[in-house]
Amino acid sequence: MKFFKKAFNVLKESWNRFSNERSDDLSAIISFYILLAAIPSTGLLGFIVSKIMGSDMELFHSIYVLSNGYFTSLDPNFFVKIRHLIKSIEKLGWLGIIFAIPIGVVVFTKITAGINSMFGIPLKRSFFKNTIFQLMMMFFTGTLIFLSLLISLTFSAIHGYISRNPVITQYINPTTISLIINFLVTYILPILLSFSFFFVLYKFIPPVSVKTSAALVSAIFTTTLWEIAKRIFTWYIGNVAIWGRLHGTLSAIVGFILLVDLSVYFLLFGASLTSVLNTEIRENET
Repeated sequence: MKFFKKAFNVLKESWNRFSNERSDDLSAIISFYILLAAIPSTGLLGFIVSKIMGSDMELFHSIYVLSNGYFTSLDPNFFVKIRHLIKSIEKLGWLGIIFAIPIGVVVFTKITAGINSMFGIPLKRSFFKNTIFQLMMMFFTGTLIFLSLLISLTFSAIHGYISRNPVITQYINPTTISLIINFLVTYILPILLSFSFFFVLYKFIPPVSVKTSAALVSAIFTTTLWEIAKRIFTWYIGNVAIWGRLHGTLSAIVGFILLVDLSVYFLLFGASLTSVLNTEIRENET
């Protein structure tokens, strides 16, 4: 009982700090820059993935899996239309990279400023240090996405090998393997990616020493909240809300805007929770 009371007090204090730091305005500002960077950043990733793997199809497959099929449920041709747009950016090559990188730096700068505000600390890095730091964050994010592609390809290769091997299929049902792999790729992989992203943000972005346990708990809490909300939101948009009955690219974009704003909202609340937990842990150590 004492644990639940303490947890409630921590969440209450986190919410109060979150509310006092103009969280609505911050989430709207960060969401705007994320939306601004979405297409150029995807084009940049598509260019890099196509250079490494020979095709950008795995990137779009990964986005489809991570979005739980949300976009195609509203507009079956959504990825076809977006891919045509991305292809035009990919054709720019290195010029497209030069265009996409500054936008990515601005996005992560806004995210950093938002997280720092939850700690009550303004962004104090010099322009040079801030740019280097944000480039590192962009590299980390790109690495996470690229790892998800490699894991998806590995699982697909394993499934294909098992399905074609008559010796293995005598003992293992290929359908069972397919169900397990689909579960891992559709549910476990997105959860691990979300957790890794939140943990790194909460642990390394604040300009103060953050206890690993504080960042860990906050990342688990935010990931759980985000994954539950994402699935509820996707179901609501597709089955209840008016956008689910429009079935068009516009409805998918409107839903995406709301989803981005919701994700930033959770991200900032998790930062506020990290700040409160970090203070609590340090006070208990003294």
